[in-house]
Amino acid sequence: MVCFRSLAEVILERQQKAKRNINEEKVLLDRPALGANYQAPENEWEQKLCELWQSFLGIQQIGVRDDFFELGGDSLKAMSLLKRLQKSFDIEISMQDFFEKSTIRSLAKEMAIAQKLKDIQQVEKKNNFIKI
Repeated sequence: MVCFRSLAEVILERQQKAKRNINEEKVLLDRPALGANYQAPENEWEQKLCELWQSFLGIQQIGVRDDFFELGGDSLKAMSLLKRLQKSFDIEISMQDFFEKSTIRSLAKEMAIAQKLKDIQQVEKKNNFIKI
């Protein structure tokens, strides 16, 4: 008996296998020795950023006072992380701001402020206000 499958089915099956293998192989490294002691996230923004950084950098137990660059990040990784942040939270952060605020705690504060401003602008649009 001969069984035929479409090329699309074969490609989809291989992509799904590759994704499973990548997810199974992803192991987080232990927390390196850093200048700051571990401090757990205290709010939702900090928690989300900790999870994102851990996944992105492949390091477990990243604290809110840990510096991105001390964790092994560099400018190219920063650009990639900023794109992920923008995609995940719909908030754009400049490279300059990231270099100045390269800890989760300081970045979470900025993102919370940006979200509040974004919410205010949406309310103003609904109320037909003109922002001057």
